[in-house]
Amino acid sequence: MLRLHRRKFKADLFRFVTWGSLLLLIGSSACTESTTSIDNTEPSATPSATPRVVVTRMAALARGVLSEEEGCIRVGNSYLVFPPGQHEVVRKGDTIEVTDVLAGSDVPTTWHLGDTVAVGGGGVRDPSNIPHEPFPDHCEGPYWLVGDIEEP
Repeated sequence: MLRLHRRKFKADLFRFVTWGSLLLLIGSSACTESTTSIDNTEPSATPSATPRVVVTRMAALARGVLSEEEGCIRVGNSYLVFPPGQHEVVRKGDTIEVTDVLAGSDVPTTWHLGDTVAVGGGGVRDPSNIPHEPFPDHCEGPYWLVGDIEEP
């Protein structure tokens, strides 16, 4: 019985010393000074592969019938608020042409009153603290801050 315990002890001691030595070797090599040189040259003006963000907007979707009430353009029951510099809106009778300037589009999306349209963006309670194209004071909310324009 005593012999069996000695063998087990020797085997355990051998494993401990082997693994301990290996870990000590790995640990000490990680602490040594690196021989890798650092390039201290000035950065060049070459383009990088960083992706370019074209447009960042609210991403909810409003879908409803396009209507006009006393000069207020609505989708469903929400008054449309167009942020300046993002969209060009031209009204021609019952037709509304919206060009997404911020996304680089030069072809307007044409809506007609009574069409069911989809408009990206998001609801806002009070558009007075958000830059927007001027609209009549009597146009009451809810308000929809226009983002993307969907084709009808």
